[in-house]
Amino acid sequence: MSERIAAKMLANSNSPRQHANRAHFLALRAQIRSALDDGWSMLAIYKTLHSDGAVQFSYQAFRRYVKELAREESVEVNADVSPRSPKDLSQRMR
Repeated sequence: MSERIAAKMLANSNSPRQHANRAHFLALRAQIRSALDDGWSMLAIYKTLHSDGAVQFSYQAFRRYVKELAREESVEVNADVSPRSPKDLSQRMR
């Protein structure tokens, strides 16, 4: 769904700039995630994408999108962890 929305925002020249910027980021997020996983800094990734013309927005906006991506991935990981019941916790305290 997210990819379809991003494609529509990129195709629609009347969409607000922030939507188009987010769409550009989402289109590149797999590459960005891979570069981050390889140890590259956000600044190095941004400078490369910006000099290539892949992103036209500010570094501050790029950082915000990366932080949102990290937060979303954190929520996905935490959702996979089953919560402990009060009974489990009381047994651990003994």
